[in-house]
Amino acid sequence: MFCCRCGAPIFQQASICLSCGGDLSDPPSKATSVSAEGTPAPLKCHSCGKSDELVAWDFGLGKTITTKSNWDETLISGAISAVALPLIGVGIVRLPGNRSTFAVLRLRLLLCESCCRNRASYSCHPYWNEANRMGYTRFFDSSELGDMNFKR
Repeated sequence: MFCCRCGAPIFQQASICLSCGGDLSDPPSKATSVSAEGTPAPLKCHSCGKSDELVAWDFGLGKTITTKSNWDETLISGAISAVALPLIGVGIVRLPGNRSTFAVLRLRLLLCESCCRNRASYSCHPYWNEANRMGYTRFFDSSELGDMNFKR
């Protein structure tokens, strides 16, 4: 599990991030945020700061941890081509496919109706630049997040 503020690895039972001191007790889908004084603060549009008529989109930013090549298909296609090429004069060799593992920050973009009409981008999210600076550059939309197998 990773801190949504700074991206540092955290323990599953932790209530605060040891790296940035951020509060981890609030679930990410909670509808209100908490101010520095501990009182509920209204959610605001990430582009203009308005707090009414907000629409939310879940997305993620990923950082590649490992990439592994799958050589099984390449070996099998090479073996078939070695037999087929002399017999029929045609052969195909598949190049290895890559399988990557990502650390993913799950984020939610909040926009008001007017910013939606003006097509504000995901890059207006307050954590976008900091996450990119830390290497979280791979964008995942909500459908890709739903298809992922998350491990903690």
